[in-house]
Amino acid sequence: MNKILIISLIISLGACQSKQTKESISNEQHNDSSEIHTIHKDAINETKTGTKQEGALENLITEYLNLNNALTADLPIEAAVFGERIVSEISRMDVKSFTSDQKEVFDEVMEDAKEQAEHIGENANNIAHQREHFALLSKDLNDLIVVFGTKRKLYQAFCPMYDDKKGAIWLSENKEIKNPYYGSKMLSCGSIQKDL
Repeated sequence: MNKILIISLIISLGACQSKQTKESISNEQHNDSSEIHTIHKDAINETKTGTKQEGALENLITEYLNLNNALTADLPIEAAVFGERIVSEISRMDVKSFTSDQKEVFDEVMEDAKEQAEHIGENANNIAHQREHFALLSKDLNDLIVVFGTKRKLYQAFCPMYDDKKGAIWLSENKEIKNPYYGSKMLSCGSIQKDL
């Protein structure tokens, strides 16, 4: 009989603790939810002051670097995918928050950048053609970064051999040269021209 009473008491205490734990978790979740709501409000306020555009530009830079890596690795199908993503990122950018000077540069540069990215996306079977458009896209993105800036550490690299020795720039996150214009044929051809 005492054993049954002790077991009942243990079960009862366990249920109470479980209820307290559930209430504690529920309160913590409510507090977390309030914190998330506060963070979300802060994010909305930051968006109004330009963080949204910074995020959009950072996404664009990410897709550009992915494209760069695909061309470096001689992967035209992957390059086409990243070309399409660049087009998508450019389309998402909201020019309403730009200053008139920023909008002017954006209009000049990004229409051309979008066209170059479209060509890259449409030519998954022609890496030489993709690389031609990548050279033009690199100039456009470089111009955009000069005006808008970026929080990333980027380098402007230069290949002197590309385009019948006229040369072409590209942007990289690394100082180590990995040439997207020649890929495995001349991977280390080029030099860093400057930090961005």
